[in-house]
Amino acid sequence: MAHGGNNGSAALNVLQFLGVGQVPITMVLLVLLGGFGIIGWMLNAVVLGITPQYPGIALVFVALVGLAFAAWFTSRTARALGRAVPAFASTATTLARLVGRRGHVTSPEVDEKYGQVKVRDLGGTSIVVFAIVDAGKPHIPRDTEVILVEYDAARKVFVVVPSDL
Repeated sequence: MAHGGNNGSAALNVLQFLGVGQVPITMVLLVLLGGFGIIGWMLNAVVLGITPQYPGIALVFVALVGLAFAAWFTSRTARALGRAVPAFASTATTLARLVGRRGHVTSPEVDEKYGQVKVRDLGGTSIVVFAIVDAGKPHIPRDTEVILVEYDAARKVFVVVPSDL
């Protein structure tokens, strides 16, 4: 029974070697299969350049060497991309953490009841939030830069003021 666990561990080691977990698996598959195809094509061209008749044993050689080299290339590529691409962690932020950020009105205006403001969160992601002005304050027209000064969690809306105030 313990032997079956070793097979799972070996499979995980192979996947880890290929870079699964460092970059998306689709990227690993793309590099692995693309590399295998290109390397196999080049090795087949070499074999056909050496012998006029393609020997059957060459297929096994080309497949094994191509797969080994493609796996090595995929591993190195995944490591390089893993360092270049940010970690797979969310850059999501709570709405309350947007207070104090600047944004631009995207709706026709922001009044006491409704408005929309495009703002960038701390991770740099552009999002649109609902916004209002305090009662009695003038409406804020489209494309005006505003500051999110307060978040009303009960109403799920930000109170905004023009940034030039």
